[in-house]
Amino acid sequence: MLKKGFYIILVILSVFTLSSCTTKISNDREMQSSYDGEYLSFHAIVENQNDTLFSIKDGKIQGESLQGEINEISKEIVSENEKYQFLYSKGEMKILDNEEKVFLTGYRKTTQSYTSVDEVYGEYERVVVPNLKRIIESNINNLVAGEYTRVDSESIIKNIRINKNDLSADFKGEETNTKNNNLILKNINIEQPLWDEDVNSNINRKILEQYSKFDDIEQIVENIDFSLTFNINDLDGEYMNIDYYSQHENEYLIKVKSNSILGDKLIDDVYEKKIKDF
Repeated sequence: MLKKGFYIILVILSVFTLSSCTTKISNDREMQSSYDGEYLSFHAIVENQNDTLFSIKDGKIQGESLQGEINEISKEIVSENEKYQFLYSKGEMKILDNEEKVFLTGYRKTTQSYTSVDEVYGEYERVVVPNLKRIIESNINNLVAGEYTRVDSESIIKNIRINKNDLSADFKGEETNTKNNNLILKNINIEQPLWDEDVNSNINRKILEQYSKFDDIEQIVENIDFSLTFNINDLDGEYMNIDYYSQHENEYLIKVKSNSILGDKLIDDVYEKKIKDF
């Protein structure tokens, strides 16, 4: 009889223990959020930096500029003093301010959006852009050499001549006539492609594929907008900038700032180019 009673007590304890464990597991699951994870900024992913913008654990968000709790039903983040709406799609979380403008965007690790940013925009900035710049720089003398004439004759500098052999510039105008100004390439800026706003769009992958195929200077000039900045005579604050627009053949926006050549005046005009061997 005692033995039978012992087994009954053992069964009751086992059921109670199992029920307690099941309840604990259930409670743990309730605490977890479908948004839990580490979120990085667009810039951090593209630059291959492991800097967490904010993290979400058990429905609580922690970041340098935002702390609070996630309400999955109302799509709100509730902080001590504010409520923020958020949008979420495929790992991309956009947090809106009181005027419903996006002020913080994070991408959750291992999600589709995170992968798209890394594989498309990251590949573009880390691989494609450096390759395009390398091609431009290796062809810089042939690219810029020529005679540039101001479209509007009222410009203070009517003619700019860039010599191919030594990459020097002559500036000629009514009040200026200076020659052999040394040009030193300081920066190449590649304009961003017309990306689709949806980071997961297949359009963006096609753009990346297209840009990856440009392997000579002619293709770059015909298809990409970019600008070149040259220092003049190795003087601080003196520069010439040339903008190349793929849709405006043989027309270039040229900016020149040089106290030694122009005084306090600034050139910001459109020029037509004639290619010559100088």
